[in-house]
Amino acid sequence: MKKTILAVFSIGALMAPAGAIASGLVPEQCTVGARPVYHPLADIGLTFDGEVAVDAGATVLSEGSPVASGKLSASNYTGKDRTQGSVVVTFEEPLTLPKGRAYTLVVPEGAIFRPGDHSVYNDRISVDFEVPESLGLATPSVEEGSTLCKASRIGFYFAVETAPVEGGEAILYREGAPLKRYPCDVSWDWGLGYAGIDFGQEVCFEDGVEYAITLPEGAVSALHRPDITNGEACVRFKGGYAEPAEQIQYVWCSLFTEHPSDVIGVVRFYYDRPVELAADPVVRLCIEGEGVVVKEAEPTIAEENGMHVMTVDFDDTPLMPEKGYTIVIPEGTLISGSGGIAVNPQSVMEVPGVSGIKGTESAGCSVHAANGAVAIGGTACGDRIMMAAADGRVVYDNISGGGAVHIPVERAGIYLISINGRAYKIAVSQ
Repeated sequence: MKKTILAVFSIGALMAPAGAIASGLVPEQCTVGARPVYHPLADIGLTFDGEVAVDAGATVLSEGSPVASGKLSASNYTGKDRTQGSVVVTFEEPLTLPKGRAYTLVVPEGAIFRPGDHSVYNDRISVDFEVPESLGLATPSVEEGSTLCKASRIGFYFAVETAPVEGGEAILYREGAPLKRYPCDVSWDWGLGYAGIDFGQEVCFEDGVEYAITLPEGAVSALHRPDITNGEACVRFKGGYAEPAEQIQYVWCSLFTEHPSDVIGVVRFYYDRPVELAADPVVRLCIEGEGVVVKEAEPTIAEENGMHVMTVDFDDTPLMPEKGYTIVIPEGTLISGSGGIAVNPQSVMEVPGVSGIKGTESAGCSVHAANGAVAIGGTACGDRIMMAAADGRVVYDNISGGGAVHIPVERAGIYLISINGRAYKIAVSQ
């Protein structure tokens, strides 16, 4: 980028000897002007073709008013082909100039000259530079609107070295809803910075699902100016991984054996694999068939005896006897705890009344008792089937290969069956 270096004549060459004519001694380069300044300024350097000497100093202006002054010093290096002169403007203390403003370095006419020949000197030199308000353009590491199957890291590049901000985070969205918040992954190389999400492993993005990565405002700063941070950045892409997603479905629920009457309080859902809560999770208590949300509660997750238990406290919400109720666990409430981003499908659990759990049909499944066994028809390959006695003892836990499933029982009694989290209650006789 071309540097902003303007040479103009001042009124009266006070630094030049009487009768001398300015030679137009112009710097070849300057350490400010070409790029925004994201660091405190301890000094500013200029280079010239040929030897130079200096006298007096320089000034930094903002909106035409001086904000700092510095001393000039000169050095010269003679190489094989030529001599290069260097002039450094040094400030008494490093300048942490207010951000979001434009500045001008001014070196007065005649302050720089040829050693031993004051008739060769500079015209007035002005170099405009900027201390920006923010980190500027954030370029995503994946193309906006592209299709992505797998990735281990996604983020944004900046044209400045970056540093982490305490509490800085990046957010993964799924179908427009925040799925997970990650500590902001920040790194830098010479003149470049990066901030985004490190998934910790290669993760798969479900085919056809809309995703987005958002870097909130203030998530990362300039390496040497913590007060200069990023503006919000976002990149959207579509998942392209077509293999079946990991199944996240509860295998047991406390309501299978603990039936509420006039109020509903704590409900616990059991998972046989590591799971964690998504960002902003909520579980809803609804009136069945009316679409009315009675209560929303934020769940918690804990590990108990090798199971992962999601606990939801509905705070003893009253239940009207003439109404039916369901508990809805929305899709994306839970994420795989193994480091991936697979999510649960939506689950709808009917709240049992005094008559117990309804034997509802689900996804074409039928449940019947016959000749000391339970017969389940119409299962799909991969359906999780779990059966327990009325005392909570698990007597069957397996994955269906599809079609009919036959489960013998040792004794007559009431059995509770869960098919992908859907509850059935059935009496079996011998």
